Amino acid sequence: MINLRLANERDCQRYLDWRNDPVVRESAFESSPIEFKTHKVWFLGKLESPESILYVVELDNSAIGQVRFEIDDEVAEVNYSIDENYRGKRLASSMMSCAIEKLLMKNRNVKSVVAKVKQGNLPSMKVFENLSFTKKDCKNQEDYSVFELQTNF
Repeated sequence: MINLRLANERDCQRYLDWRNDPVVRESAFESSPIEFKTHKVWFLGKLESPESILYVVELDNSAIGQVRFEIDDEVAEVNYSIDENYRGKRLASSMMSCAIEKLLMKNRNVKSVVAKVKQGNLPSMKVFENLSFTKKDCKNQEDYSVFELQTNF
């Protein structure tokens, strides 16, 4: 069963390992590896930010990935990654569904969830389509697609 818990300082290295995974870097907008010192400042800042929610996704008590939301007024932008040992197991849609449900239960002001997906990242595009996100028509955006889910609140 998938479980989400809020990330904490002890997850700093784990998040860095996920961020520096070659497959994740390839799909990220910033594709160069990140140094620990730089990551730690970013990570601790996100933990303290009221606009950021960082979850560690667990399956059978093993950390399998992360979901991060950046909230700006009524819009939550989502970012996620899955540990290399759990990719291809059809877990992304389940973990994203759980994360979005948890987000909306605690943040009723959020009216939409948005994801920016780099062109060529077909697995992520499929995840958002499976979760009923709508692909937005964004002119002049050749390097990524925007997917949006309108909430029912």
